[in-house]
Amino acid sequence: LTPLLAESEKEAMEDDTITLEKYEEIERQERDIRRSRGASGSGIEYEKLLKNQTDEDDESEIDTSEVMEHVSTEELVRVFKQIRVPALSVWFVFMITIGLFPSLIVLLESEHKCENYHDRFYNDLWTPFFFLMFNLFDFIGRFSASKLTFAWMNANNIWIPCAIRIIFVPLFLLCRVSDSRLPLIFKSDAFPIVIMAIFSVTNGYLSSLCMMLGPTLCSDSNS
Repeated sequence: LTPLLAESEKEAMEDDTITLEKYEEIERQERDIRRSRGASGSGIEYEKLLKNQTDEDDESEIDTSEVMEHVSTEELVRVFKQIRVPALSVWFVFMITIGLFPSLIVLLESEHKCENYHDRFYNDLWTPFFFLMFNLFDFIGRFSASKLTFAWMNANNIWIPCAIRIIFVPLFLLCRVSDSRLPLIFKSDAFPIVIMAIFSVTNGYLSSLCMMLGPTLCSDSNS
């Protein structure tokens, strides 16, 4: 009797194992079907969302163009009169910068040029060094505009330090410039390096400060 009971229990366990495997297989198939349906449904929903977003963008562009059509020339002139000091100041800053860099900077030469052909810094790397200096110190000046402010420097007198930058024109011309007929005053290489550092920092600082002060002079809708 005992062997018969053991054999029946073994058959029952095998039947349970087969039933469990079938159940897991069916569940796996149903999961795959749900996943495929969900993916297709999400794709449809994504297309709907994308279409709605495109329609909204088109409507916003239309609204923007309609607003721009209603802005009159008198309104633009009125806003320019309000911000004329920082606007003209930043224009003057860029005019001085573009007038000197890179047109004049590429003509600067080192006092040690051609002394040692193995020392490339004073020869073919001298001009790239000034390009690197300008970008580095210009970035420092722009970053400092939001961190370092002076109480006396406001939207009404920002033009004063911007106008003073015109002094860089004779300063660079009196350095060691290639084929220059002007007298050489600043013979040492330290002079053009220091002048370039101040020139770059003031370009980034003053231009950023002017753009920050301009919107403070007009209303929020025009800023």
